[in-house]
Amino acid sequence: MNETPDAKQILLQILEIIGYGENREAFAADFMNLCAQEAMADMIDKLTDEQIEAIQQKLAGSQSVEDTRAALAEFYTGDDYMKALAASCNKSLTEFITTVLPTLSPEQGKKLSEYVVKFAPAATA
Repeated sequence: MNETPDAKQILLQILEIIGYGENREAFAADFMNLCAQEAMADMIDKLTDEQIEAIQQKLAGSQSVEDTRAALAEFYTGDDYMKALAASCNKSLTEFITTVLPTLSPEQGKKLSEYVVKFAPAATA
C-alpha cells in the first residue's frame, strides 16, 4: 500500500466493509496506537546505544506514547516520525487485510479488494 493521508479513516471503512460488529472507533484507536508504538520502536532501533540510554533516562519508567514521542524529538524531526508512522500504518493495514480477506464472503472480499486497490502503488510499465 502507498502512504495514505488518514489510515484511521481507511481502517474504519475497511471495518464497515467487512461488517465488523464491535466498536469500530475503539478498534481503530487501538490499531492506531499500536502503529504509533511500532513507528517509535522502529525509530529507536536506528539510534545509538548512547541515544537510547538518554531516552530511557528521560522516560524514567513512563510508557506513554506521547512521552516517548517527545523524547524521540531530540533525535528526529516531526517529519521523520510521520514517515515512520505512515510506514507502520501501511504495514499493519496490509497485514490486517491479508489476515481478514480469506474469512470474508465473496461479496465482502470483492468490496474490500475494490476499496484497497485505490491505495495500491501504480503499476510500472
